[in-house]
Amino acid sequence: MTKNDCYYFGYIVKPIGYEGFFAVKAETDDIQRYSSLSSIFIDLNGTLTPFFIAAAQVKDKEIIWLKAEGFNNSDDIQALIRKEIFLPLNLLPELKGNKFYYHEIVGFKVSDEVHGEIGIIKDVIELPHQTILQIMKDYTEILVPLNNDILKEVNRLNKSLKIKAPEGLIEIYLNKNDDEDQDE
Repeated sequence: MTKNDCYYFGYIVKPIGYEGFFAVKAETDDIQRYSSLSSIFIDLNGTLTPFFIAAAQVKDKEIIWLKAEGFNNSDDIQALIRKEIFLPLNLLPELKGNKFYYHEIVGFKVSDEVHGEIGIIKDVIELPHQTILQIMKDYTEILVPLNNDILKEVNRLNKSLKIKAPEGLIEIYLNKNDDEDQDE
Protein backbone atom coordinates (compact mmCIF):
# COMPACT_ATOMS: atom_id res chain seq x y z
CA MET A 1 0.00 0.00 0.00
CA THR A 2 1.39 3.41 -0.98
CA LYS A 3 0.33 6.94 -0.10
CA ASN A 4 -1.25 7.19 -3.56
CA ASP A 5 -3.65 4.42 -2.50
CA CYS A 6 -4.51 6.20 0.74
CA TYR A 7 -5.65 9.46 2.25
CA TYR A 8 -4.31 11.29 5.26
CA PHE A 9 -6.42 10.61 8.35
CA GLY A 10 -4.50 12.32 11.14
CA TYR A 11 -1.57 11.89 13.49
CA ILE A 12 -0.81 10.25 16.83
CA VAL A 13 -0.90 12.81 19.63
CA LYS A 14 -0.02 10.85 22.77
CA PRO A 15 -0.44 7.59 24.66
CA ILE A 16 -3.62 7.28 26.72
CA GLY A 17 -3.49 5.40 30.01
CA TYR A 18 -1.40 2.28 30.48
CA GLU A 19 -3.19 -0.25 28.26
CA GLY A 20 -1.77 0.69 24.84
CA PHE A 21 -4.37 3.23 23.71
CA PHE A 22 -3.23 6.32 21.84
CA ALA A 23 -5.00 9.55 20.91
CA VAL A 24 -5.26 10.50 17.25
CA LYS A 25 -6.10 13.98 16.02
CA ALA A 26 -8.22 13.17 12.99
CA GLU A 27 -8.74 15.42 9.97
CA THR A 28 -12.33 14.57 9.13
CA ASP A 29 -15.79 16.11 9.05
CA ASP A 30 -17.44 13.00 10.48
CA ILE A 31 -15.26 11.23 13.05
CA GLN A 32 -18.10 8.88 14.03
CA ARG A 33 -17.62 7.05 10.71
CA TYR A 34 -14.29 5.80 12.06
CA SER A 35 -15.52 4.34 15.34
CA SER A 36 -15.21 0.81 13.95
CA LEU A 37 -11.87 0.99 12.14
CA SER A 38 -10.32 -2.42 11.61
CA SER A 39 -6.89 -1.26 10.46
CA ILE A 40 -4.73 1.81 9.85
CA PHE A 41 -1.45 2.57 8.12
CA ILE A 42 1.20 4.49 10.06
CA ASP A 43 3.94 6.27 8.15
CA LEU A 44 7.15 4.88 9.65
CA ASN A 45 10.11 6.58 7.99
CA GLY A 46 8.34 6.89 4.64
CA THR A 47 6.85 3.39 4.64
CA LEU A 48 3.16 2.82 5.31
CA THR A 49 3.00 0.07 7.91
CA PRO A 50 -0.32 -1.67 8.62
CA PHE A 51 -1.66 -2.02 12.16
CA PHE A 52 -4.83 -3.85 13.15
CA ILE A 53 -7.15 -2.01 15.50
CA ALA A 54 -8.36 -3.86 18.60
CA ALA A 55 -10.52 -0.98 19.91
CA ALA A 56 -11.61 2.54 18.98
CA GLN A 57 -13.36 5.22 21.01
CA VAL A 58 -14.45 8.57 19.59
CA LYS A 59 -13.75 11.27 22.19
CA ASP A 60 -14.84 14.47 20.43
CA LYS A 61 -15.20 15.89 16.92
CA GLU A 62 -11.48 15.52 16.15
CA ILE A 63 -10.00 13.07 18.68
CA ILE A 64 -10.31 9.30 18.52
CA TRP A 65 -8.56 6.86 20.82
CA LEU A 66 -7.22 3.73 19.15
CA LYS A 67 -5.65 0.56 20.46
CA ALA A 68 -3.63 -1.38 17.93
CA GLU A 69 -2.95 -5.08 18.35
CA GLY A 70 0.43 -5.65 19.94
CA PHE A 71 0.43 -2.35 21.85
CA ASN A 72 0.01 -3.15 25.52
CA ASN A 73 1.35 -0.12 27.38
CA SER A 74 2.17 3.56 26.94
CA ASP A 75 5.87 2.79 26.33
CA ASP A 76 4.90 1.01 23.10
CA ILE A 77 3.36 4.26 21.84
CA GLN A 78 6.21 6.69 22.57
CA ALA A 79 8.03 6.08 19.27
CA LEU A 80 4.81 6.74 17.35
CA ILE A 81 4.01 10.21 18.70
CA ARG A 82 3.47 12.70 15.81
CA LYS A 83 3.49 9.86 13.24
CA GLU A 84 0.94 10.28 10.45
CA ILE A 85 -1.92 7.84 9.92
CA PHE A 86 -3.35 6.98 6.51
CA LEU A 87 -6.43 5.01 5.48
CA PRO A 88 -7.23 3.29 2.17
CA LEU A 89 -9.09 5.42 -0.38
CA ASN A 90 -11.91 2.88 -0.52
CA LEU A 91 -12.99 3.97 2.98
CA LEU A 92 -13.99 7.40 1.68
CA PRO A 93 -17.72 7.74 1.05
CA GLU A 94 -18.64 8.23 -2.60
CA LEU A 95 -19.45 11.85 -3.42
CA LYS A 96 -22.00 12.88 -6.01
CA GLY A 97 -22.76 15.94 -8.10
CA ASN A 98 -20.25 18.77 -7.87
CA LYS A 99 -18.70 17.44 -4.67
CA PHE A 100 -15.42 15.58 -5.06
CA TYR A 101 -12.16 14.67 -3.41
CA TYR A 102 -9.16 16.55 -4.72
CA HIS A 103 -7.27 13.36 -5.62
CA GLU A 104 -10.28 12.24 -7.66
CA ILE A 105 -10.09 15.06 -10.24
CA VAL A 106 -6.36 14.92 -11.03
CA GLY A 107 -6.18 14.04 -14.73
CA PHE A 108 -9.64 15.48 -15.54
CA LYS A 109 -10.01 17.74 -18.59
CA VAL A 110 -11.03 21.31 -17.79
CA SER A 111 -13.30 23.36 -20.01
CA ASP A 112 -14.02 27.03 -19.45
CA GLU A 113 -17.37 28.53 -20.49
CA VAL A 114 -15.59 31.19 -22.59
CA HIS A 115 -12.40 29.46 -23.81
CA GLY A 116 -13.54 25.85 -24.21
CA GLU A 117 -11.06 23.12 -23.28
CA ILE A 118 -8.09 24.67 -21.48
CA GLY A 119 -6.11 21.67 -20.26
CA ILE A 120 -5.73 18.79 -17.80
CA ILE A 121 -5.67 19.05 -14.01
CA LYS A 122 -2.16 18.23 -12.84
CA ASP A 123 -2.72 18.96 -9.15
CA VAL A 124 -5.00 20.62 -6.62
CA ILE A 125 -3.02 23.02 -4.46
CA GLU A 126 -4.41 23.67 -0.99
CA LEU A 127 -3.41 27.05 0.38
CA PRO A 128 -4.59 28.42 3.75
CA HIS A 129 -7.33 30.62 2.29
CA GLN A 130 -7.76 29.29 -1.23
CA THR A 131 -7.70 26.08 -3.22
CA ILE A 132 -6.11 26.30 -6.67
CA LEU A 133 -6.47 24.05 -9.71
CA GLN A 134 -3.13 23.54 -11.43
CA ILE A 135 -4.03 22.97 -15.07
CA MET A 136 -1.53 22.11 -17.78
CA LYS A 137 -2.09 23.00 -21.43
CA ASP A 138 0.83 21.70 -23.45
CA TYR A 139 3.73 23.19 -21.47
CA THR A 140 1.76 26.08 -19.97
CA GLU A 141 0.65 26.08 -16.35
CA ILE A 142 -2.74 27.71 -15.70
CA LEU A 143 -3.72 28.39 -12.08
CA VAL A 144 -7.43 28.83 -11.37
CA PRO A 145 -8.97 29.37 -7.93
CA LEU A 146 -11.54 26.74 -7.02
CA ASN A 147 -14.82 27.74 -5.43
CA ASN A 148 -18.56 27.21 -5.92
CA ASP A 149 -18.89 30.28 -8.17
CA ILE A 150 -16.17 29.09 -10.57
CA LEU A 151 -16.97 25.35 -10.61
CA LYS A 152 -19.98 24.68 -12.83
CA GLU A 153 -20.00 20.92 -13.42
CA VAL A 154 -18.15 17.73 -12.51
CA ASN A 155 -18.57 14.86 -14.97
CA ARG A 156 -17.00 11.71 -13.55
CA LEU A 157 -18.01 9.60 -16.53
CA ASN A 158 -16.15 11.84 -19.01
CA LYS A 159 -13.48 12.81 -16.45
CA SER A 160 -14.09 16.49 -17.00
CA LEU A 161 -14.73 19.73 -15.12
CA LYS A 162 -16.54 22.77 -16.44
CA ILE A 163 -15.60 26.11 -14.96
CA LYS A 164 -16.30 29.79 -15.44
CA ALA A 165 -12.92 31.37 -14.74
CA PRO A 166 -12.82 34.98 -13.55
CA GLU A 167 -12.86 37.39 -16.48
CA GLY A 168 -9.38 37.88 -17.93
CA LEU A 169 -7.68 35.11 -15.92
CA ILE A 170 -7.28 32.53 -18.70
CA GLU A 171 -6.14 35.25 -21.12
CA ILE A 172 -3.23 36.08 -18.84
CA TYR A 173 -1.83 32.57 -19.30
CA LEU A 174 -2.74 32.11 -22.96
CA ASN A 175 -1.50 35.55 -24.04
CA LYS A 176 1.74 35.06 -22.11
CA ASN A 177 2.63 32.22 -24.50
CA ASP A 178 1.64 34.30 -27.53
CA ASP A 179 3.95 37.08 -26.32
CA GLU A 180 6.84 34.62 -25.86
CA ASP A 181 6.31 33.22 -29.37
CA GLN A 182 6.49 36.73 -30.84
CA ASP A 183 9.76 37.47 -29.00
CA GLU A 184 11.52 34.58 -30.75
